[in-house]
Formats: sequence, structure tokens, C-alpha cells
Amino acid sequence: MKDASLKFYKMQGCGNDFVVIDKKHLQHELKHEQIKLICDRNYGIGCDQLLVFNLKKTGIIELLIYNQNGSVALNCGNGIRCIGMLMQILKGEKTTEIQNIGGSRAKTIVLDTDNSLKGEVYAELGEYSIGQNDDGVDVYIGNKHLVIPFDNLSNVDMGYGKYLSEKRDTNVSFAEYGGSYAKVMVYERGVGETKACGSAAAAVQLAFMDSREISVEFVNSGEIIKAGNKIGASGNSIAYIIGSAELVYDGNFYLKT
Repeated sequence: MKDASLKFYKMQGCGNDFVVIDKKHLQHELKHEQIKLICDRNYGIGCDQLLVFNLKKTGIIELLIYNQNGSVALNCGNGIRCIGMLMQILKGEKTTEIQNIGGSRAKTIVLDTDNSLKGEVYAELGEYSIGQNDDGVDVYIGNKHLVIPFDNLSNVDMGYGKYLSEKRDTNVSFAEYGGSYAKVMVYERGVGETKACGSAAAAVQLAFMDSREISVEFVNSGEIIKAGNKIGASGNSIAYIIGSAELVYDGNFYLKT
């Protein structure tokens, strides 16, 4: 088998890390085992999720999101914000329209930059739905979330989060609420326990806080994402998040074809 040099960008949003690839650099569609290899922290580059983007002539980004286990994710709030930051770095574009492979649409706006590689990015994640079940609150924002209120996160058993994630095929967030603030631990479907999750921040806000914007702190990273909802251009309520996004480095990976 030949090795192909593959250009990539390593990015992180509030500790949630990504390998980002421009589709034009791919010689062929990535195979399941190649995706897992790229995401592997010991044998590959290492990341929570792999993002493959395609910049269309219309200016819209088509985005394909892969989990560590090679499965496809339908949405990723922090990943979307990282794509917005990357377009600011590569193209000088502060606003980016994104079409997820799952069908949901998103918009990002780079609000300000700490330096040329890191900034505060706002992302509209689109419309959502909320439901109740025996385990907690179901929130759908292009992808599925289960939010479970918890009095003290030090008592959380993430093995239970893994069980619920696999049982319900969903992301699971344990949330400790306090006024306009929430502390969160998250187990992501197809990935595991992560340092942060943008769409989980939105789900935690939507589950119990009505229209009030809150600050969501992720216990595993100490990072904070602001989350809220507002009336969008369509007249329907949409979820949004605000947080940091950064290009950490770029490089080439020698991938067996």
C-alpha cells in the first residue's frame, strides 16, 4: 500500500479537539479504518472528531463530521465554531454559512481574535425540539442529547453515561444548575467522555433555562461556553453558543491508501 501525504489542521474549541481536512486534499473518500487511525491519539494525529469540509462556489461550507469510532455525527457545535475560525484565518471571512451532512444549517461569526490563530466565535446551531423521558430531558439540535440534572457532579458515574449513550444512541450531559450558570460533564456518542461539547452546552441551556443565556462550564476542561436561544430569521427559535476556537497547528499526515 502507498502512503499519501494528507494536509490537515489541528484545532480546538474549549478543549474539544478536531482534525480538520479540506476535501480538495483527499484523493478518495476516507475509509472507516482510516478515519479511526487519524483520530487515534497513539497511532494517528489524535482528536475527538474529524471534520471534512468542502467550500462550494456559493460560499457555503459542506461539513462531514466523524466520531473517533468512525461513525458519522450529524452536528457538532464546537466543530462548527472551529470551521468558522479557520475560514477567518484562511479566507479572511468573519461570517460562514455551514451545511451539515445531517441536513441542519449553521452560521458562525468571529466576534474578536486574541491573535491571528484564536478567537471568540458565535455559532447559530438552528432549530431544536425538546421532550421528556424517564432518564432526563431529550433535546434535538441536529443531533441527539439527553440532559440529566444532578445536584453534585462529584457523584456522577460516567459509566452510567456510557450506558445511556449506547442505549439511546445519544450524547449524554450531566448538569449541575445554579442560576444563570451550569457545570457539565458530557459523554459523547461515538467518542466517550470529552473535555467539552458545544451542542451539549446548547442542550443544557434549552433543557431548563427557557430563553435566558447561561454560562456552561465543562468540569473536565474548566472552559466556559455561553449558550442561549433567540428568534431566527425564519421566525422560529434557534439555539446559539459562544466560545473560543483556535488553530493549534497544521501539518501533513502520511495515510496508507
